[in-house]
Amino acid sequence: MFSRTVNAMPSPQNALDIFRGEWAAKFPSELGLVAGGFHGDLFNDHRLDAAEERLGGFEGKSILELGPFEGYHTAMLEARGAAHITAIEANTRSFLKCLITKEVMGLTRTSVMLGNFVDFMRESDERFDILIASGVLYHLPHPDEALALMSRVSSRLFIQTHYYDPGPIAKSHFSNQFTEIPGQGADGKLTYHRMEYQDRDSPLYNGGVNAYTHWLTRHDMLGLLEELGFEIDIVFEETDNPNGPVLSFSATR
Repeated sequence: MFSRTVNAMPSPQNALDIFRGEWAAKFPSELGLVAGGFHGDLFNDHRLDAAEERLGGFEGKSILELGPFEGYHTAMLEARGAAHITAIEANTRSFLKCLITKEVMGLTRTSVMLGNFVDFMRESDERFDILIASGVLYHLPHPDEALALMSRVSSRLFIQTHYYDPGPIAKSHFSNQFTEIPGQGADGKLTYHRMEYQDRDSPLYNGGVNAYTHWLTRHDMLGLLEELGFEIDIVFEETDNPNGPVLSFSATR
């Protein structure tokens, strides 16, 4: 539980310390701030660099970002000249972290919204030049519907997600936690791989809004996008990730 008051000289560090011990991202070193301990430089993610090249650049573009988590990709998108970013986060603590990042990084062309981005995509008539979905697809109960909705609001996608593959999954942290549920999706041809969340009561929980999620195989995920008319360009793939195989790719049409 964070303190209700801060009796110290105002500073960006005070804001970060509201969630001391809960941050994943390290802020840019030149800021001299102490936050997360993730080994990578999330504010300079090479996968997003590759996506920028494949999607025709971020400068001047309207961008929908699904699940910004702590706002590090949001900051990258602004730094690369995005005209406006709509970032939608369902986790209340992550939402507040994004607001802190927005203030600390001086983001002026970003709107951070709290809520379910699937509902937003169902109801929105707005079209975006680019959609960024990093680390969210594998947290959804109906990932196939989400992919269809993404295709409805943008024709340029960047997706980074885990996927189901029994070999690598058996060696992951989630071995023996999946149940196959065949005959899903609009055409009844998909197999969902269901996983129950076991850490929803933790303050560090960063999963989906439901008590469970469904993962797709690589074949089914990419096949759905190809059926929707997208061309796939693989940016990065890691099959031995301890959390399960992970794939980053752009999809354009």
